[in-house]
Amino acid sequence: MTLTDIVSSLGASQLSASAGQSERSRAPAAADAVSRALDQASQRVEAQRSSTEVRLSAFGQVRSAVAQLQDSSRALTATENTDTPEDTRAAAEAFVSAFNNAQGTANRTVNGTPGTEEGNTDGALSGDGRANIAASELSRTLNNASSEALRNIGINRSQDGTLNIDRQRFEQALQNDPQAVGNALADVGRRVEQSSRRQLEGNSNLNQAVANLSRQASELEAQQQTQQALADNLQQATEQAATRFNFVAASGIRTYEQIFAL
Repeated sequence: MTLTDIVSSLGASQLSASAGQSERSRAPAAADAVSRALDQASQRVEAQRSSTEVRLSAFGQVRSAVAQLQDSSRALTATENTDTPEDTRAAAEAFVSAFNNAQGTANRTVNGTPGTEEGNTDGALSGDGRANIAASELSRTLNNASSEALRNIGINRSQDGTLNIDRQRFEQALQNDPQAVGNALADVGRRVEQSSRRQLEGNSNLNQAVANLSRQASELEAQQQTQQALADNLQQATEQAATRFNFVAASGIRTYEQIFAL
C-alpha cells in the first residue's frame, strides 16, 4: 500500500470521526430540504401570479370594451344633428358593433366559450361578483323603451342580448324620416353613454377590480423576488460550506502526510 493510499484511507476514516462527518452529511440534506421548500413556495406564488394576471387581463378587456361602447354612444348622440344619411348609418353600425363587442366580452370572460383552449381569459372571471355585476349592467343598458325605439328603426335585439340591423327596414326608416331616426339613435346613445360612464368612473366595480388585481400582482412579484433572493443566499451558503469542508479535509490530509513523513 502506498503512502497516498494510507493517507486516503486514514483521511476518510479519521476525518469522518474527527472532522465532522455528521455535519457534512446533515448540511447538504438540510440545504436540499430548504431548497425544495423554496421551490414549492415559488411554484405556488407563480401559479397565483399567473391566475391574477389572467384575471387582470380579463377585466382590462371588459373595461376597454365598455370604453369603446361609451365612445360609440357619444358619437350616436350627434346623429340628431347630422346632415347626411351616411353619417347616421355609420354611427349606427359602429354603435351596434361596440355594443355587441362589450356584451360578448363580458359574457365570455364570465361564462367562458365552449371548446376553447385553456390559458386564455375565457371564463377567467367566473364566480367574480364584480364581473357578474358588470355583465348584468351591460345587459340592462338598453331598457325596454330603448329597445323599442331601436326596433322601430330596424335595429333588433336577439335573445342572447346582441343587436343586429335589419338593413332593409333601417334604410327605409332612414329614407322616410332621417330626423326621426337620428333622434331615436341620439336618445339611445345618451342612455348607453351614461351607463357606460358609470362603469368607468372613480370607484366603479371595474376600476376597483383592476386596482385590486394590479396590487395583488405587484405583491406576488415582490414575493417572487424575495424567494429568489433566499434561493440565491442558500446556494451561496451551500457553496461556502462546501469550500470550508474541503479546506478542513485538505488540512487534515496534509497533517497525516506530515505524520507519515516523520
